[in-house]
Amino acid sequence: MSNKETEENIMNAFEIVEKTYHNSLKLLNEIENKLTNSEFISITPNKYLRYRSDVDFYGILIKSLIKLFQKQNDPVHIKNENLRNGPIYGIEINFGNYTVPKLILSSYSFNNIEANFSYLPSLAEHWLYFNSTHNKDSFEFVNYSDLNQIISTPKTAKISKTYYSLKKVTFTELDLLNFTSSEDLETISEILNNLTTENDV
Repeated sequence: MSNKETEENIMNAFEIVEKTYHNSLKLLNEIENKLTNSEFISITPNKYLRYRSDVDFYGILIKSLIKLFQKQNDPVHIKNENLRNGPIYGIEINFGNYTVPKLILSSYSFNNIEANFSYLPSLAEHWLYFNSTHNKDSFEFVNYSDLNQIISTPKTAKISKTYYSLKKVTFTELDLLNFTSSEDLETISEILNNLTTENDV
């Protein structure tokens, strides 16, 4: 392969990545609009949680984008009126942990959320929501294939404490490219609701 061909391949590859990021952010914004026009509030307004690092190669190329929500009608958090005393719901676009791009919908259940949260999630807290659905060293995963759901739980009490007293995460992994229309996005609210039970606080 000539230098010219290599140069063209590099530029074409970056153009594809750029378009993929553009379309992913557009999709997340559309999802946010649909959810916040129904029964959810965004607790990551105008931002996306992601892993970034100046020294780690994987912190340069973003492979995971996460937005977080809560239920509008859950009790208002005693320390922050922009938070709720209830589960946190996650929408993740993931390009790095699967053979195809995925849309991961999650429900995070914490012990005493009012004691462990007093501010809206920061960009740097991507690790909390990402690791608890991907890190098999720290979490046990049980796959309920009949429900198309996976439940992860911290392996130890120490790990739970590190993750802000996280009890469990219930999530589902969907092919990103199956969400191509407004009608497809309408199903996300229902899927999120099916991830929670009355005991998830």
